[in-house]
Amino acid sequence: MRFPDDVPELTDGVAALRAHRADDIEAVFEHCQDASMQRWTTIPVPYERGDAERFVTKTVPEGWVAETSRCWAIEYDGRYAGSISIRGGEAAGGEIGFAVAPWARGNEVATRAARLLIEHAFSAWGWDVVVWHAMVGNWASRRVAWRLGFTGFSTARRAKIWRDEHVDVWTAALLRDEPREPRGRWLDTPVLTGERVALRPVRDHDLDMIAEHWRDARTRHFLPHFRESYTREEAEEFVERSREQAANGQRITWSIAERETGRGVGTLTMFRLEHDDGCAEVGYAVHPKARGNGYVTDALRTLIPYALGPDPSDPDGLRLRTLLIKTAATNQAARRAAEQAGFTMAGRLRQVSALLDGTIDDDVIYDLVRDDLKAAT
Repeated sequence: MRFPDDVPELTDGVAALRAHRADDIEAVFEHCQDASMQRWTTIPVPYERGDAERFVTKTVPEGWVAETSRCWAIEYDGRYAGSISIRGGEAAGGEIGFAVAPWARGNEVATRAARLLIEHAFSAWGWDVVVWHAMVGNWASRRVAWRLGFTGFSTARRAKIWRDEHVDVWTAALLRDEPREPRGRWLDTPVLTGERVALRPVRDHDLDMIAEHWRDARTRHFLPHFRESYTREEAEEFVERSREQAANGQRITWSIAERETGRGVGTLTMFRLEHDDGCAEVGYAVHPKARGNGYVTDALRTLIPYALGPDPSDPDGLRLRTLLIKTAATNQAARRAAEQAGFTMAGRLRQVSALLDGTIDDDVIYDLVRDDLKAAT
């Protein structure tokens, strides 16, 4: 295959794929100074201008000629906006990879470019499957794969060498006959503002607070699976699992933050959303030093309009039918918060909750349904 003569130009009228040119070298060099590019790819660090020259004039052309890697420049708004490549071809399939320059992000450039290349692989080359890989934590890349209809997301442990260490890798696949659209929901974590608190995504500086409230004796009394030695690293793993579950449409986890200071004081999670039956369960915990301030009650009141919504036609919110809270019968603080937020006790499950001291407690169930909000108005 000849380069650049045999490189097909692909466009959807907004983004275009074309052969790399010598005048892309400076833009490639600038792109590779980006922290995200260096974090999620294997480019040399530090990245020199000579590396960009070799990539454009040697690596890319040689891949085309040998037919081992076909790499295009992405053009958007008349400028070089990144690169996208596809490797393989054996057994009618291969692997896609892409990177978009910082200035072009947020405009679905990667999604457009990947869709163009995938359609070309299926229609022009007759491929049956395109595979996507990314290092665990590269949520921007994963979201592109989700938008394009990739499924079967899984984690391959220590499957890639990056900067002399083995790292975990996500993988997913898209088959020729599958729709090029999301399968399942990706749950975002919106910022919801109440009277005293704001519900916002968990941030790195919340991790110590989370670790402290999970290893607190009172918390562990009712949730004994948390250990007294619960660490910041375990809190980080908890947050990453929460992001994974949001990407899979299962749950949303917020930090409960003081509205005035932004300081995290607890967590609130809405889960069992994957059932898509109009019902979700809510769980919450607050840091020991923040108790007694009504933060959880306000957090629940803040959540309710988003979760249930007074108007099912409103595009904002989840428009669920029912919210549930389940807690140990002797957890008076959790019960009081639920009741003050407008939940009603709906039932009791006898002798189902094992506590830290070895005793067995009942669970009580509270509910709030959308019709309750209509009745209140």
